[in-house]
Amino acid sequence: MQNIENSKNILRILRNTFFLYSSFSVNQIIIFFTTFYLARIFSPLNYGKLSFSFTVANYFSLFNLAGFSILGMRWIATAKDNQQIKFHINQIVSIRTILSFLAFLTLCIFLPFIKKDEELLSLIFLYGLVILVSNLSLGWIFHGIQKMEFSEIPSIISSVIYINLIFLLVKSEHHLLRVPLIALWQYIFLFTITVFFMQRLLGKVYIDFNISFLKENLNSALTFSVFPILVYLVNNIEKLLLGFMSNNLEVGYYFASYRIFYLLYSLVIPLYGAIFPALSRYYTYAPDSFKKLCYSAIDLMFILSIPIAIIFFLFATQIIMFIYRYRYISAVPILQILTLNLILIYINSFFSQALLATGKEDKVIFNLIIQGISILISCIFFIPKMGTKGASYSQIFGQLIAFFIYYREFNRILEVNLLRFMWRPFVASLAIIIPFKLLYLDRNLIISFLGAGSFYILVLTILGGLPWNEMRLIWNIIKSNQNK
Repeated sequence: MQNIENSKNILRILRNTFFLYSSFSVNQIIIFFTTFYLARIFSPLNYGKLSFSFTVANYFSLFNLAGFSILGMRWIATAKDNQQIKFHINQIVSIRTILSFLAFLTLCIFLPFIKKDEELLSLIFLYGLVILVSNLSLGWIFHGIQKMEFSEIPSIISSVIYINLIFLLVKSEHHLLRVPLIALWQYIFLFTITVFFMQRLLGKVYIDFNISFLKENLNSALTFSVFPILVYLVNNIEKLLLGFMSNNLEVGYYFASYRIFYLLYSLVIPLYGAIFPALSRYYTYAPDSFKKLCYSAIDLMFILSIPIAIIFFLFATQIIMFIYRYRYISAVPILQILTLNLILIYINSFFSQALLATGKEDKVIFNLIIQGISILISCIFFIPKMGTKGASYSQIFGQLIAFFIYYREFNRILEVNLLRFMWRPFVASLAIIIPFKLLYLDRNLIISFLGAGSFYILVLTILGGLPWNEMRLIWNIIKSNQNK
């Protein structure tokens, strides 16, 4: 009987993992194609308006306190019966609904003080509505009851509808306002479908605001909200300041480059999530395995980041022309600066995950605050003088400050000599420059990347720097996490 129950648990976890990764992959692909399609349809000026308005509106979503969703998932997962589950859902839905409307109201109050043109203000208002509806999302409920299919399948369907409506209805510069309107209908559809599934599974949910419940749990919600709020501020503060201190044209160039940079960074996000539980477990119960996993992950971060950074720096012009065409040529130096930052952000992201896994949350939060202040100060200094380049340099400066703090704190847990892991990927990356240049003579950038990647792996193998055993270790950890 126990074996049957264990088998059911394993199947449920595998099923939920499948839905989560499928949803993540589909949504990332759709974001990728939608972003580059809109950048081609709109001029850099209008694309800058679109991106800046979304960034401004999204800052007000931070008032929603994501920590209540995290707490809700935990409470639902540990609830004794359906009645207790419904109580927590009613309370949290009530709180999130009130916070969402307060955030939108604050945005509306803030709008008259933004000295921008009417079209941009309309975009900010519409994206505020999008954020309002998206903040009412009920996906956390299905995560809590471990039925991810009821949140992820509707999410995939709504994303597919969104991209098709974008391709169908957005055809020229005059269709700028249609983008947030389509996004608004997407989230209304998603919210409606998830409400239907929730009522079928758990019954009706009522707005039942309880002030004592809020007082009892506000501190916990604020604690759980601090980390995502700080991460968002650190990753987006330069975009907000660029929009207010510069013009929409430069914002358009910056966002066009940043989308490519973020795509390169997102390649390793699932990896961090996969190894985090193992880092936590090994640190407590198997110090030698913890050491091996850390060394393997650091090695892999440099193996991935250094060649990508060097290739995208040297061939930024060809990449921008391939994706956006000539009118975004001014985005080239921005992409070059941001891709150099890729090496820092890869290793910093691992250090932060390792510190979180070892119970050093206070160090990570402290570092994020210092990083955010560093970016803010450097933006105020650099942007008026250098524009988009100043915003890019500010991100590098912030990541560099964060690196020294993370590296010091990580060495208190495990001493590591980074030069030991860096030199082989660096030499192999330099070795592929000439072959890559020759491959690009046929003007086929994709084939050139594949050829350069193959040559890089060959050179790295010759240098003894391709960690087959380490990669096998990480792969086995990912598989073991899926089977737990």
